[in-house]
Amino acid sequence: MPAPDVPLEALVLNGSLKHEDEVSNTEELARLVLSEMQEQSPSTPFWSEIVRLADAKIDVGLRSGRSALLNKIAGVVIIGMPPSDDRAKRLANSSTAHMAKTMARNLVFYAQLLKQHPIVEEPEQAKAGS
Repeated sequence: MPAPDVPLEALVLNGSLKHEDEVSNTEELARLVLSEMQEQSPSTPFWSEIVRLADAKIDVGLRSGRSALLNKIAGVVIIGMPPSDDRAKRLANSSTAHMAKTMARNLVFYAQLLKQHPIVEEPEQAKAGS
């Protein structure tokens, strides 16, 4: 598992159409994955934040000339919009918990691996990104 001295940071971009005051299935799943990520390595310093895109002001474009995704790990969960009365079933579903645990384990592993061995940007990649 991850080295305990390498901090782990997780930023969740919640693409739900619901605003902050409404229950978001996407946010509930994200919180489940974040909880599992923290359990994967309890001695590792862990920071997380969830940003609901529906409530955020997002500027367009790159200002630095390089990809904001260089040396980042991403995990994607795509869900539909289940009826609100299915919420209890979804939260109790062992498949949902298993998916969250597996995704968390994979994200933590690759995030720690990338922190320890960052990708070095090639000069021509830097020029192409500007």
